[in-house]
Amino acid sequence: MNNGTFSPAAGVVAANFTHNVSAAIEKIWLTYTAPLNGWLAFTIIIWIGGSLFNLAILLTVLFNRQRSSSKVLIAHQLLLDLLQCALSMPADIFSTLYLRPFSSPGCAVMRVPFVWIECTAHWTALATTVNRFVAILFPQFYKRVSGPAGIFWFSAVPWLIGFLLSLPYQTGYGGYFMSNPPWYRCVLISSDKFSINNILYFGFVTPMALLALLYLALSLRMTVFAPNRGNRVSYSVPVDGMKQRLQKRYAVAKMLFLSSMLYVVFYLPNPVISWAAPQLLNGTPMPRMWLRTVYCLGFFINPVVFYCMNAGYRRDLQNMLGKLTSHFTSC
Repeated sequence: MNNGTFSPAAGVVAANFTHNVSAAIEKIWLTYTAPLNGWLAFTIIIWIGGSLFNLAILLTVLFNRQRSSSKVLIAHQLLLDLLQCALSMPADIFSTLYLRPFSSPGCAVMRVPFVWIECTAHWTALATTVNRFVAILFPQFYKRVSGPAGIFWFSAVPWLIGFLLSLPYQTGYGGYFMSNPPWYRCVLISSDKFSINNILYFGFVTPMALLALLYLALSLRMTVFAPNRGNRVSYSVPVDGMKQRLQKRYAVAKMLFLSSMLYVVFYLPNPVISWAAPQLLNGTPMPRMWLRTVYCLGFFINPVVFYCMNAGYRRDLQNMLGKLTSHFTSC
């Protein structure tokens, strides 16, 4: 039989396979009904709450008349968090409720774009930190990197890196995604040509390690080598309005540092447990599903950190909500 000929027998086999797998997935739901319902309820809360919180903070940044390079980069970071929260979580929910196996192309559509966005988000966090690093430690050079060209490169390069890291999975060179038994979740079947660890090392570990080093330098600058601390004289002593600007930059850096550390805390359990104790993920589908939700919990917490640690965001958000309330009540 050549490849262009349809075999009725093959069609029957495929239909029986799909039916058998669907029956197996339904059995999983019957076996874990209560845990799955609990996971589903919590995930929906995180999905809706995180999406609304990120959208609210993003709008306050976008509609603020006093724009700066840091606000543009923060808006970019919030947009990536919003994409992951508003799109990847519904994809997880849909794949759980679908009760049928996904084809390999279907799994690729569900997973590959988020590999790209996730890697982009990590390098965007690093780019934003570099912006703060220059603003605080080398304020005399800040204008050179905060113009339109600087913002473009700070925003575009992370997307390029994310694309290159996800390219092996777009082409199949690095492996392929498929609904894998026994839980029939879309998982990556890695190839020998391109290790899945490359995504972890270059998509997360490298940008986060560099980010940590930059924040270490910033923390030393803001404490041990702070301007006017004791009898020390800083090599970049602020004059006139520069002191106030540096204080604002310190506040933004502290906010971004806490946000990044919380993100790492919520991100790490999944790869660490998968690598160090994979046996904990066997026997039930729930641990892996909860680990994914814990990762997404970071998108819920991040805008809360922004709101709590930045009076400007609180004021702008209150003003925006006040205008929206006035608009709808006057209609």
